[in-house]
Amino acid sequence: MFKICQRRNSGSRNKTGNRNLTSRELNNTTGGVTPLNAERRTGTVADFNSNTDLAGFMSSDGAADPKNELLEMTKKIAELDIMNDEAVKNFDENYLELDTLFRALALEYLAGHWDSYWFMTTNFVMYHPPAETEGSDWSWTKLRFYFIDQDFDQTWGSNMGKEYDGLNYPNKPYTTYINQSADFWKAMNPREEFEPGTRIILNKFLGCDGKPECSTKTYFENHLKNIVQHIFNPVAIGRKVEGYKNRLSDEIMWDTQLERLHKGETRRFQFTYDNFIRNINQPDGAFPHGIMDWTEKMANTVCQQFGIEYDKVALTPETAEKMEAQTIEAGKEYDKSKINSGSITSTANIAMITIATLLSVVLLF
Repeated sequence: MFKICQRRNSGSRNKTGNRNLTSRELNNTTGGVTPLNAERRTGTVADFNSNTDLAGFMSSDGAADPKNELLEMTKKIAELDIMNDEAVKNFDENYLELDTLFRALALEYLAGHWDSYWFMTTNFVMYHPPAETEGSDWSWTKLRFYFIDQDFDQTWGSNMGKEYDGLNYPNKPYTTYINQSADFWKAMNPREEFEPGTRIILNKFLGCDGKPECSTKTYFENHLKNIVQHIFNPVAIGRKVEGYKNRLSDEIMWDTQLERLHKGETRRFQFTYDNFIRNINQPDGAFPHGIMDWTEKMANTVCQQFGIEYDKVALTPETAEKMEAQTIEAGKEYDKSKINSGSITSTANIAMITIATLLSVVLLF
């Protein structure tokens, strides 16, 4: 089943002009899967608390749903001994796929995606394919969910509330937000009436249930290091940004010179071509960071935290195709020495292609 936490209404238009799929269309594209939406109120309460009714998760077509399967998965999270690697492996294979989850969380942190799970418990999907079900109701032996992130428009410091300290955010390690109290999260979101005060996923898998180390923390950190070394750094992002600048420059010049046929009663900000050029590399107007200065600060923060370096030369489709894959999984040591210097073959994996594609979409908006 789909459990979606988002703001958009079913069948609406998103910011790119593409229509979001209705529940009927989603059903057709997922081979008979019934999609379920999470209600967007002032805060969704869409955390994985096993002692609640999971009110933040709702059917996209308004149908009543007891959320039994999702509730069962949250109970498995609560029961999981995070220090038992065999138990973690069983949980990963049968209840919540961790690889995609950790990649998504790494990108939420790096991009400052405050309008999603990490900071607002909103704008994400929990998807359960019916084929990955074994056992009967309340006696399931397999009930595997997948975490799907979305809505990466509020990123790179855009519209960050003062509580998030957007100016200094890129200088803070991810651990700043792990194993924090309910008071911490309520202070971060003082205007969110339904702020749950919990971050179950963060504290369990990245915070090791309060213990200093665990295999899932290492798993996440390996993804974080890999993404920064090869993708989220000023070399790789710089190449991507320069490509988009060349592609869009003439179009933006033309668009910003058009006479506006409709003007709002209150003009908050008039975006110009000069804003477009300046904000690539530096703060400008309403934006406290440019794309590149944010990226460089975030990459440096991660590199300093883990003692790594990022690629000296940006990967291309041709060089990426020739790469030897480095497997990232729980309990496996990450080889941080293999960077692309222009004279050696770097190490990466298929995940980099997925991440690069996502960043391509993010950088457009």
